[in-house]
This record gives sequence, structure tokens and C-alpha cells, in this order.
Amino acid sequence: MKRWLLIGVVLFSPLLGMAADEEGHEGLSVEAVLQEIMASQGVERIQDVDPDRVAPELLEELGDAVMEEAHPGEAHEIMDAMMGGEGSESLAVIHRAMGYRYLVALVNGREDVWGWGMMGPGMMGAGMGPWMMYGWAGGQPGTFWYRYGGIIMMIFGFLILAGIIAALIVLVQQNRGIFRSLGGQEDPLSVLKARLARGEITEEEYERLKSRILSS
Repeated sequence: MKRWLLIGVVLFSPLLGMAADEEGHEGLSVEAVLQEIMASQGVERIQDVDPDRVAPELLEELGDAVMEEAHPGEAHEIMDAMMGGEGSESLAVIHRAMGYRYLVALVNGREDVWGWGMMGPGMMGAGMGPWMMYGWAGGQPGTFWYRYGGIIMMIFGFLILAGIIAALIVLVQQNRGIFRSLGGQEDPLSVLKARLARGEITEEEYERLKSRILSS
């Protein structure tokens, strides 16, 4: 049990560190951003807002606020880090997409706004399907997000997954010694150096065996 716990710490500590390095998440509430959006279009009801005329900056703020409401605090920071990190274009695009989809749901009077275009409960399970695929079908016909939103989010999803897998591969390669020790196996080079230090093998034998180990 301790072995797997240590492996988990080694693998995921860089991700947790990225989140910890960021300052505490600060931003407007969902309601405050919606008020700004209505004011920018001179309307008093959210149903009168035209989502396709909302500034990208406001959509990004809305997506960020919605994500904070769904996953407050550290969970939000970790997810932001997974999607590119604060200030990255990839995270900004995802926030704008989430904000747009959330706004469309409100304008159309849907009650299930958390199930459409949101990474709410079930994100890693069945909830991912609606978010990535049919959740975008509610956009206005002919708009960019109606045509390409699902494809864009699928691409970002695959990129995020590929990045996580690549990071895990690099971490495993960089910490082979740790994993060998966890499995009760010493690093062959360490054993070889110890034998040389004890005088059990000569320098020539050490170099020959070292070359064989490195080439295997």
C-alpha cells in the first residue's frame, strides 16, 4: 500500500505543484459577469442577450466563473493547470467555449445548464460525452460554435490527455531508480559501483559490465 502511495505522489506532485504556485483563484461571480453582459448589450433580461455578440473577454470571464462555481478552490486551479495554465491561450479558448455554451443554455431557458457544456459532476464519466459531443448542438444554427464547437473541444480533450500521458512517461523515465527500489530491485549500475568500491571487480570489468548494462 505504501509503495503505491509513494508512486502516486511521485507522478502527480508536479501537477499539484503547478496549482500551488498559482495565487488563489480570484474573479467575478457568475451573476456579476451576467450583469456585465446584459449591460454591454443594453438589456435587462438574460433571455434578451445575443450570445454571438458577447465580447470574447466576457465569455472567458463567464466560463472561468462557471468553472469556479462547479469546482471551487484548489480543484479549479488543478483543472486550469491541466488545460494549459493561467494565461495560456488553450485555457482561454476553453473558458470562452464554456461561457458561450452556458450563456446559450440560459438564453434558451434551459433548466439543466450544468449538464450542457459544463464540466460538472461526472466529468470523468458519463458527463464527458454530453459535454464533448451533443452539448454543443444548442448553439444558434449557422454560428461558428454550432458548426465546430464539438470538434474543437474534442481536439482540446485529446491534447490534454496526450499531455498527461507524455508527462507520466517522462516522470517514469526520470524516476526509474525510485520505482526499482519500490519493487525491491536495486539499480544495476549502483550494484556495479558498489562491487567496484568493495574491490570485487577491476576497473576494466566495471567498464565492460557498465557498457553491457547501458546497451541493454
